[in-house]
Amino acid sequence: MAMLHYVVSLQGIKPWQHVFNVELSFLVKNPYHTRHAFIHPYLAVPNFLVECLDYLKVHAGTPRLFRTTVSQVYVSPVKDYIEANGKFPAHVDAHVASAVVLEFLRHIPEPLITSDRYDAFIASSRMANEADGVRNLTCLVADLPVEYKVTMEVVFGALAEILAHADENGLNVVALSIALAPAIVRKRETRENKSQMQAQEVRMAAIGAHVVELLLLHHTVVFQPVRDQIVKAKEEFQAKQAFLEMFPAMLKQPVRTDDADMMSIWTTLAAHQRQLEQEALQLDQPSMGSTTDGCKSHVDACNDWLVEDAALWQRFGFREGTALANFNVGGQLLLQCVAFFLRTDPTGCQLLAERVNEYNMGEAFAALVLVLLNVLKLAPTPDQPSLDFTLLSMEPFWEIFADPSFFHKLFALSVRVFDYNWTMSPRPEFGRILEETEAQMTWLVQRSPSSVEDLVDDWMLYRQQAATKATAEQTAKETITMETKLLGKSAILSDAFVAELDQVLPITCQLCQWKLLFSNDVHGSSLLSLLTLCKGQSPTLILLKEDRGIVFGGFASDVWQVSGNYHGNGESFIFRFTPLGKLDRFAWSRKNNYFQLCTEDSLVMGGGNAFGFFLDADLVHGTTGKCDTFASNPLVPGEAFSCTNVEVWGFTMDSR
Repeated sequence: MAMLHYVVSLQGIKPWQHVFNVELSFLVKNPYHTRHAFIHPYLAVPNFLVECLDYLKVHAGTPRLFRTTVSQVYVSPVKDYIEANGKFPAHVDAHVASAVVLEFLRHIPEPLITSDRYDAFIASSRMANEADGVRNLTCLVADLPVEYKVTMEVVFGALAEILAHADENGLNVVALSIALAPAIVRKRETRENKSQMQAQEVRMAAIGAHVVELLLLHHTVVFQPVRDQIVKAKEEFQAKQAFLEMFPAMLKQPVRTDDADMMSIWTTLAAHQRQLEQEALQLDQPSMGSTTDGCKSHVDACNDWLVEDAALWQRFGFREGTALANFNVGGQLLLQCVAFFLRTDPTGCQLLAERVNEYNMGEAFAALVLVLLNVLKLAPTPDQPSLDFTLLSMEPFWEIFADPSFFHKLFALSVRVFDYNWTMSPRPEFGRILEETEAQMTWLVQRSPSSVEDLVDDWMLYRQQAATKATAEQTAKETITMETKLLGKSAILSDAFVAELDQVLPITCQLCQWKLLFSNDVHGSSLLSLLTLCKGQSPTLILLKEDRGIVFGGFASDVWQVSGNYHGNGESFIFRFTPLGKLDRFAWSRKNNYFQLCTEDSLVMGGGNAFGFFLDADLVHGTTGKCDTFASNPLVPGEAFSCTNVEVWGFTMDSR
């Protein structure tokens, strides 16, 4: 057997990359090793195991398969490759592949049949009537946790195919059962029973071999219920794939005047116009009477030529020369979204009428559809022309895809978010408002919602908080401006940010002006430069702005200096600004004293479970997580971030 060599970088192996000696229940939920981890539990089988079994099926004719002793010299490099690369290597000797399968099954901490069902499996194999034993085994397998019975079905299904090549490989059921029994039919090894299990290994293997033999001989019957569930899961996933792939395609599907949604929109707009004219009549404006009669006939009889009445569409902000031209960019997807919005939002027509002279409704709605496709990662890109459902299933908003109307509901929400931003802006610009809306929708979907309704609730809550803040009593602190408070120019702070932060600083800092000590725009992206310029300064305020525009940071009570230990005190806190500009402050939780830490390679605030935030020596890349020190959640969606701006501010009574 020629020894194969694989390029493996073991230095970079992370705990979540391990495969062997790892609980199966954890492994099938790890998307690095299981591509369907978050897609469906009945499809979640470790990638390498599927690939290895497929490889063995291709080489099923190899003589003495599963009956050749393979040295760890050959097995270990393959195991290392699997953990380093997340897949089974190509061009492996079939005997090594079979040894890897046995090694994996033998070292799953909780065996495939599970410890608490061990005695029941053994008893079923000893029943005098084999049919009764098979029936019991079928029930036992069906009762296993999903990940165990699915993995068993995949393993035994592949082995049954390999046995079909007995004429070539010389393998029979008895020999294969003896080889598999120690790996599958066993109890969980503990410190207490380890010596006993080793002493009785030969005897227990002989007992377990009959269980494996029955499972192999009656695989079709025993695993039929599991296979049915797997087939159903595959069908559901295929339907979900087709459903999600449909949205980008609908952008290019043309709209016709006889589309039901087209007529629905027109009818809704015409009815609202009629209502407006009736209200005008009640205010003694008889000159509009003839128009009302015309609109009534439109509502009563919606014909194709009436749908093309451009004048009516233009009254609600659809400015194109024909009704169909308003949907040239968004196609059927835009049409369905607009129809859903007007059908489900009682004040939708009113919104359109109020904005008729402010922006092109068709253009705005088409842009929002494209924004949603990007936010939800459903838009194809040159680098990713087709959807990667493994990556998509890892997104925090994966669960909302279960709602058949999720896109239409999110569109309706995005219309309200866009209009709110437009209303609140003193000088609204279409491009900027669209960017703000995209940032807010991204922030909302990154909050791991279980339904679109959760997103709507979140949005309404933050809108209510914003309204409360806007109507709150104006204090002197809220009128603070950067011109009067800051000594230095900031690429991050706004008047509102300064006012918000100033209110939560210690009173001694509120009496001071803020002095710019370090800015990566001015001084370069270097932790050494930051430490040099901030030497001897305390307390300090560190501000970070990442590439998605989110602003966050921390108030450090002590001097920043290289140290092997955490330092600082309970005045320290970390914070973030929401997309609506609201300040979230996370004060000391008293769980630990991990306030601030600086090494030659990193700057850190918070610790315990995860850092409040971690920034590398280049002041570019960092991470944030659920931190015990400040009882904080991740400060940015996705936990990893890349900084565009880093600033450190000190506090001084000297205005020079």
